Amino acid sequence: MKHDFKLLRHAEVPIYILLVSMLLSACDGLVDFGSQKIRLTDCSINGASALCGKLRVYENRAAGKGPKIELNIVVLPATGDQSATDPLFFFAGGPGGMATGNASWFKTELSSLNRTRDIVLVDQRGAGGSNPLICPAFEDISGLEGEKLALYYDACLKGLDADLRWYTTKTYADDVNDVRQALGYEKINIAGESYGATVVQVYLNEHPDTVRTAAILRGTLLEVPIFEHFADSSQRALDLVFSRCEQDVSCKEAFPDLKSEFEVIQTRLETEPAQSSQWDAVGKQNFVITPDVFANVIHYMLMGADTAAGIPRLVHLAAAEDDWDEIAGFYMSAIRPLKISVMQQAMPINILCTEPWALYRMDQVNQNGAGSYFLAAQVEQAGMFEQLCPAMPAPEPQAMYAASLVTNVPVLILNTEEDPQNPPANVADAAKHYTNSRTLFEPYRAHFRSDWACSGDVLTEYIELGDPKAVKAECLEKITPIPFDISP
Repeated sequence: MKHDFKLLRHAEVPIYILLVSMLLSACDGLVDFGSQKIRLTDCSINGASALCGKLRVYENRAAGKGPKIELNIVVLPATGDQSATDPLFFFAGGPGGMATGNASWFKTELSSLNRTRDIVLVDQRGAGGSNPLICPAFEDISGLEGEKLALYYDACLKGLDADLRWYTTKTYADDVNDVRQALGYEKINIAGESYGATVVQVYLNEHPDTVRTAAILRGTLLEVPIFEHFADSSQRALDLVFSRCEQDVSCKEAFPDLKSEFEVIQTRLETEPAQSSQWDAVGKQNFVITPDVFANVIHYMLMGADTAAGIPRLVHLAAAEDDWDEIAGFYMSAIRPLKISVMQQAMPINILCTEPWALYRMDQVNQNGAGSYFLAAQVEQAGMFEQLCPAMPAPEPQAMYAASLVTNVPVLILNTEEDPQNPPANVADAAKHYTNSRTLFEPYRAHFRSDWACSGDVLTEYIELGDPKAVKAECLEKITPIPFDISP
């Protein structure tokens, strides 16, 4: 039986843009914002009823003059008879995720929270429906290397009607604060996962007086250079999978030589790439498995607890049966499209090239990742950024966030134990900045949501109580591992 890998079904997949259908109807209300008015209208997003609106803000926020851009806003009004005055603003992953595209998902999965509070979603400037900055399409990312990569972005930037110096995490946080004011909210609750957790920290740093509670989900502290630790973080997650398979009777029986088979694959691919029987329409040949392809497939499978459960079987098929087809299929259907989507978005690349949280120093990658299966792939990735980042304009100082301040605003950190990108160590020092904080971990879960039931319950409980230390989070104790795939 083939394992059905569907990586991109997760709502928080970084950078992946979801298509949204908005059907506007009669006007529901006008919100004053200085000389502007936000016109909120009934709309339907993927079948979910909501209120949609736009807010025009200056592209150059510091100057307060010049070109303006429109921010795309969706409000899910509280559904109960009585609603609290402090809504939840939720930030998407990315950079470049489309917050408003997940409105129907929020309406379903956070229905309990939505009964008592509005949920507000604002697309980040440069993405989604907020002046998206998209580079020309290309079919195969492997064709963009070295000088070609730099030339591609140089041509892209010249063709964009935008000043990328003002498309940063801080300007997004400032935009959100404008939306808060325009919608008439005095205090708000903020939450975000993955890159959205980065936005939470920047917003909390820039506008702490407006925040009632903050939630960091599947994130990393601003001071930790997350990309420079991808190799060692991913190796840790892989070791946890191998260890659980070793302790699982069925997995151990099906794959008794898992670690040695993994090493066999690495040695084999370093000597000669393997060929699958899967046709690659881009390469016009059967798909070839290189060490980089294999490493990226393993890492992306580790991102989801459900896909991670298929790693032992996938390794066994390749090592023992010379069957590379599912590795090829996973890469072509999930990883390649995601990489192309990322590389075509100018705003996320600009942020990744210029902001301190996204440091990608080659020497640190090599030092931190020594001994990791993922090191070579990360070295190649860091080299790619070294080539393309000189083409990106340096942000203006006013568009950059400051170092994290010490704050007593309530902060809940809810990460997962087996995340290959945001391991527990990445939030270990949270109390240094967030003195009224608490850190919890979902056992047996990774970066992508296999389910939201427990996370949603914990987030709802926390926002209702307003105190991270009062949260019981009893559902965390009931989470069990996703069974390993031991099918033939």
